[in-house]
Amino acid sequence: NKKNKYKMVTQKVNKFKNKKNKYKMVTQKVNKFKKKNNQKIKINNNFYNNLPFKDSYQKNIEFKIKKNFSEYKNKIINLDVISSYKNTFKKHMHDKNYSIKEHIYKFPLALYIIKNNKVSISKKYNEIIQKKDNRLQVMLSLFQKTINWALENNLKVPDTKVFFWINDSMPYLSNELNNFPIWVFSKPINTKYILCPNDGFECFQLDKKYEGKCYDWDTLKKIISNKCVKKINKRYNNIYFKGANTTNYNNNIRINFFKLQSDKNNKLPLKIKLDAFQNYEPFYNVCKFKYLLNLPGRVPWSNRLQNSLLTKSIIINIDLENFSKKNNWYDEKYITFINYIISNNDIINIKYIFDYDKGKDSIENKIEFNNVIKKLNNVYKYIQKNEKKFIDITENTYEKINKLTNERIYQTIYLMFCYQSQFSFN
Repeated sequence: NKKNKYKMVTQKVNKFKNKKNKYKMVTQKVNKFKKKNNQKIKINNNFYNNLPFKDSYQKNIEFKIKKNFSEYKNKIINLDVISSYKNTFKKHMHDKNYSIKEHIYKFPLALYIIKNNKVSISKKYNEIIQKKDNRLQVMLSLFQKTINWALENNLKVPDTKVFFWINDSMPYLSNELNNFPIWVFSKPINTKYILCPNDGFECFQLDKKYEGKCYDWDTLKKIISNKCVKKINKRYNNIYFKGANTTNYNNNIRINFFKLQSDKNNKLPLKIKLDAFQNYEPFYNVCKFKYLLNLPGRVPWSNRLQNSLLTKSIIINIDLENFSKKNNWYDEKYITFINYIISNNDIINIKYIFDYDKGKDSIENKIEFNNVIKKLNNVYKYIQKNEKKFIDITENTYEKINKLTNERIYQTIYLMFCYQSQFSFN
């Protein structure tokens, strides 16, 4: 009996050892696969040396891309937070009585899957309705062109996944996604989300608002250059803005400027039009005016800025910052990819701090608007006395923006793909 018991124990021990060895072998294979997977793209000096653009202009962009990705310390990303945030998002929309039929209130997270040198959109994350908003497909096109460019330049394209917030805003309802590398078109400067060149670099529509033929960045630059022939001192001496009244639900900035132009006490040469949908004009018509006012829209940024910088007009940008003491948040100025190219000294920035809790009709926010107008008056007077200085600044800014090309944008997004491939999504 003792002998049999010993034999049984020995068999169990050997069986356990075999299982342990098998587990070890599987673990080794998994680790080997992970190691191999992680070694697909090594981002080191040799990696950068293989990229076509190596000048200081491109290095400045790449430094900011690297800095953005380096904010994400954890490379293993839990997908459960997406489902959790989606529930938060849906509840918020329901509580606010927003119509679920409206495409802007669908959950706007897209997943682009890059595999075997192709990019596709995951059906699992495809709740976005496309109506007049074509950004889902436009970014698909931009990503595929980036892959094609990389292959033409003998660059290895990593397999990866890009979670993209296809919306003017960012995921702001909770902190659940703070450590999730979601790509966005714009973000407050004090947030981590991954900033990507926006759809306007791939598809800007000149014929109708959000309709008609798409023009990419290189083509748009040529068109605006050909149309903006008047020297700045030959243009109308107006501070011009044309758009839609998209701020009527939040801060009323656009309608307030519109009303100001007919105020008898106003001394600014304002020309504000809010009839962009009713009376569309090609963008290059803004070249008739010496000063272009860049106003925030539904959110505190607009694609208009990157195109306005091609006109050689003097840009006056209203930098909107929102805060809520009640909910303990402060959104600093919003930036887009174009802020990786220009600095604060390249355009005129006027800060406008809006108290979200008080609302658009509050005395406090009306006082803040009046302060902005006082600053604008002072800025305008200063420009009049120092016009040559601002014309030189505008010319220098134009040179920076004009140096940005389709291929430089592709190299930027390619680098972002490589950084994104360092993440593992579980």
